[in-house]
Amino acid sequence: MVAAPEQVSAARPTLHQRRLSPWQLEFMGSVVLGDDQLHAIRGGVGSGKSSVLLVTADALCQTRPGASVVVGMDSFTRLQRVHLPLLQALRPDADWIASERCYRYANGSSMHLVHLDCPPGQTSPIEGHNAHAVMVDEAQALRPDVLDVAQTRARISVADMAGVVREPVVVTCGIPIE
Repeated sequence: MVAAPEQVSAARPTLHQRRLSPWQLEFMGSVVLGDDQLHAIRGGVGSGKSSVLLVTADALCQTRPGASVVVGMDSFTRLQRVHLPLLQALRPDADWIASERCYRYANGSSMHLVHLDCPPGQTSPIEGHNAHAVMVDEAQALRPDVLDVAQTRARISVADMAGVVREPVVVTCGIPIE
């Protein structure tokens, strides 16, 4: 089971206070405000891929009421060591539901945290999700069939806060492996 991120009583940082780099702001804007359904980040270790993935997932949940966003990491260990500390710092304005490993937002959106390390022959942990967005971190470490499932699980269109219907979104990120 994924432990609950610590609840922090300090005020939630604004987007400006997060000090996102120009490329991170551009990427987040392209996912949240753009019309493309497929997005990818490729960068080195420590470049901010995981951070912008989580900030973008949070932004989707905040701006698209009722959206189900699945955030996957290649392994349970990295989910605990990378995503949970980043989420603790992000402090989503949502309730943590430990039994579901997800954040529930007041607008009906949810951010589900999953690890994708499953042995060959077993179904992916995201099988069964009907999501608006599937966001996969450390994609270079996953088997192609796991990535195929991720793409098929982003299938629900939702309206944003302006009433614009947004198509499902898939985001992958990882390090170059050429």
